[in-house]
Amino acid sequence: YAVSPGFNRTNGATLVLNSNTPAGLTVDGSPARAVALIFSPGRALSGQTRPAVTSGNPPSAANYLEGANATLDTSFATYGPAGSASTTFNDQAAIVTHQDLFSVVEQAVARRLSDTLVVGTKPLTGIYASTRWGASSSAPVFPYAAPFGNPDTSAFQGTSGTMQGLLPVTFSTTSGGTPYCNPATDGIRCNPTFVQWISFQSITKTSGAMTLYTSPAGLSPTCSVAASQLSCTIYTNNSGSLTIDLVATASNVAMALRQLDEDAPSAGHFSATGRSASAILNTNGSARITFTGRVVSSGTGNYYGCSGAFLGFCYRRTFDIPIRVFADHPIVNSSDPEYGWFTKNEWHKLTYYAIAPGFAAAGARSCTAPNCLTITNLETSPNSNKRAILILAGRPIGAQTRPSAVLTNYLEGENLSPIDTTFVTNKPSREFNDRVVIVDTN
Repeated sequence: YAVSPGFNRTNGATLVLNSNTPAGLTVDGSPARAVALIFSPGRALSGQTRPAVTSGNPPSAANYLEGANATLDTSFATYGPAGSASTTFNDQAAIVTHQDLFSVVEQAVARRLSDTLVVGTKPLTGIYASTRWGASSSAPVFPYAAPFGNPDTSAFQGTSGTMQGLLPVTFSTTSGGTPYCNPATDGIRCNPTFVQWISFQSITKTSGAMTLYTSPAGLSPTCSVAASQLSCTIYTNNSGSLTIDLVATASNVAMALRQLDEDAPSAGHFSATGRSASAILNTNGSARITFTGRVVSSGTGNYYGCSGAFLGFCYRRTFDIPIRVFADHPIVNSSDPEYGWFTKNEWHKLTYYAIAPGFAAAGARSCTAPNCLTITNLETSPNSNKRAILILAGRPIGAQTRPSAVLTNYLEGENLSPIDTTFVTNKPSREFNDRVVIVDTN
């Protein structure tokens, strides 16, 4: 048995396997012909001996295989010098080609895309489809796409108004959730400030006996805005409890795959219970969040001038709201036990993403033909009511070369010309091997 480099993991190395992983075995002088071979040695030929194998007497390949097959490198042969079995060559081989392997693997991956990332409440169907985002399963929002470009150099960051391209699988944190990732060590998809705070709107009291002072103006609740953190200050008396609503806006949320994490703010600032977060996606892809929490941070006293405070004194309380309240969705995490297979094996580099404009952040949350996506050749109808789809590009066929910034090196047929709202699915062949996965349907 011989297996190609890139298809076996040795010494704990990371193995990335997808349709772009090239076959590395040469067969009969043809490079990249096989990902694996299984040999059946013929009878022992002249000069070959096959003694019993013991720990001190390991087998020698030259006693079983002939010619290039006995050298234990990456070049092999299926025939000898005379072109057929002879007294000098009688090996027989079963060849596993790149097409043999990936015609099966691509079908399985397309199915897994559907089962893992799409069906039910899975991320692509439900990430922005709940009341927490001002949406629902009947009126979801899908993130904007990253413009199509060379997947090997793309940062996979969505762009406002882009309805087709690459999935926006940029990320901001390490696999443990903290600290923020580092592009120098975590790769080009890492960008800890792509989603960032851009403005603070208000802090208001929602419940509790504690007084939240709003006057004079210098003592009104306020937050200073930095990309990764809101640093907030409020003034109160020092009795009872206080639950607040904080409203602020972050950029680019609809250009990434994010989820709300009300537990991100420090437990030293807020009670561990009673927290909630909701957000509304704006047409430019930013999100306005309302964070609710009970303030427990200890205050410092003797601040004069609080209206209504006993003897004019009040307490100053400070707390922070990290941008991690918009947390990376696990789909972008290559270490996630459920979704990590997708980016770990770089299938995102082979996945084309398209949404109906009505279901983007700037859309009306509805579509009718021809404004929905249409997929021709579907086995079941209707075919013109799709809200979002994925297209898994198969292995390179014909003159396709990768990596490339040109879409014709990934997709075929109507999936290329022009880039509109009509796509096609066909049986895989030597001219077509795209696999369409329907994300959501009207």
